[in-house]
Amino acid sequence: MLTIPKYEPMTEIETASLLNNGTIEPEKFFKNLNPNFSNFLETSKGKEPMKQIFGNFLFTNELLVIAGKTNVGKTIFSYQIADGISKGNKILDLTNEAGALKVAYFDFEMNYSQILKRFPNYQPNDNFLRPDIDELMKLTDYNFNFDIVENFVKEFNVQVVIIDNLTSIGLQAKNEIEQMQELVSRAKRLKDELNISIILLHHTTKIKENRELTIYDIYGSSKLVNAIDNCLIINQSNTNINYRYLKQVKARNSPINEKVMVLELNQENYLHFDFIDFDLEKNHLLIDTAQREKRINELTQIAKEIFTNENEMYYSDCVNKYVSATGKSIANGKKVISAMTNENLLLKLENNKYTINRNEIPF
Repeated sequence: MLTIPKYEPMTEIETASLLNNGTIEPEKFFKNLNPNFSNFLETSKGKEPMKQIFGNFLFTNELLVIAGKTNVGKTIFSYQIADGISKGNKILDLTNEAGALKVAYFDFEMNYSQILKRFPNYQPNDNFLRPDIDELMKLTDYNFNFDIVENFVKEFNVQVVIIDNLTSIGLQAKNEIEQMQELVSRAKRLKDELNISIILLHHTTKIKENRELTIYDIYGSSKLVNAIDNCLIINQSNTNINYRYLKQVKARNSPINEKVMVLELNQENYLHFDFIDFDLEKNHLLIDTAQREKRINELTQIAKEIFTNENEMYYSDCVNKYVSATGKSIANGKKVISAMTNENLLLKLENNKYTINRNEIPF
């Protein structure tokens, strides 16, 4: 009869050491393994439940990819996420159950002058770490590898890591796809070992079609999607030059949001996004000429009915005037006023007030 040895589990340090070194000894590993499902369930009950950090877009102990084309605003958006995480605040009006966490932003995109230009009046707190990449790379003679991230995270007890971006780190690999696979694999192992959250910024493929986005629009997606827990794509909205929309294309721990989050770029104090509304993605894709003319006519009629007798008004007053006249929501008012501005029906003056463009609107 087979005698089952007494179960003596390895300590977390022993297990982590074996896994981290890639030298798991099968005999010792299976000797200390309890494969019963009942044991798995019991062990799971003792683990800390996952908490929302950025609504259903990011939980604790998740690996998230944020993708988008160049200059769409991925970095600005991610700095805003880091700010909310470090201060324990809601991020773009979404729930933060985790409270204030220590976050480290590894920025391979912007140098000090670009940072100062974008964040002239921003005040971070001590939970927001942004190491000097050039200083860190002195440790490896300027040949960067993921070990620097891992060692930094352990040394400073970081709880959320942001790497901007996925293709910037020069890991040793045969080609770019393998390079990204290696980084994602290392990130996943670190996430699991330390029970932290990691955000990786990445690029999308060249999207020429006027269509809704999918996870397969992420560069190298076929090699990456299985390893990540959550995935967001940020894209330009065609309703307003300052609008972006955020689409969730993968979610392991919650239902995928069927609507996109609409954001507006705001330069007041420092570059950041304001939450506008949740909307259907199709409303932010290019529309044909006939549809656009119809929309402009609708906006022109609204402007004539509401703003004919008004001179100069601040943006908030324009929104409130529209809401009062139509009974629509504030979010809808912001979209309409921004659309009017985008179509040159309302003009923004140097004093930051708005006035109706009487050259565009016949009376």
